[in-house]
Amino acid sequence: MCTHMLGIYGIAPSDYTPVYVNYNDGFSALGDSNVDAAIVNSAPPIPGIKELAIRKSIRLLPVSDDKRKAFLEKYAYYRAGILKKSVYDTAQDVVTLGTSNIIIARKDLDTGLVYNMVKAVCENLDTLRAAHPSARVVDIKDGTAGGVALHPGAARYFREQGILK
Repeated sequence: MCTHMLGIYGIAPSDYTPVYVNYNDGFSALGDSNVDAAIVNSAPPIPGIKELAIRKSIRLLPVSDDKRKAFLEKYAYYRAGILKKSVYDTAQDVVTLGTSNIIIARKDLDTGLVYNMVKAVCENLDTLRAAHPSARVVDIKDGTAGGVALHPGAARYFREQGILK
């Protein structure tokens, strides 16, 4: 997502030196001024961002409407999103981009097994929602909107639920 996002703004990989670290190390590097920015693709709230905001004044950069539109036209498997101001105690909501939550399986994985995996997740969404705040927005109706080909086992489950025709 990082190179895709920067590319929409006309920033090429040759324009910066990437630093690939895990989330916690990235936020530490940002807080210690060892990097200038961090681009994160994760489900909020992210503890590292909250911890960094305690140590430093931070700014979450919104994605402008024109750039978001251009990005989504080029990369349809991403989604528009909003970080509510309550998530990180910002002055206003932050317009952003993200991805759907998906389960990735080999195409040769047993169809019955994949069917049962998808069924187990979809029929236990209350448990999933209780496990992480970002899961509150998970909706079975979005199960076919990931922008990738569905495994036959997943397709079977979503057809049975009337979500896939």
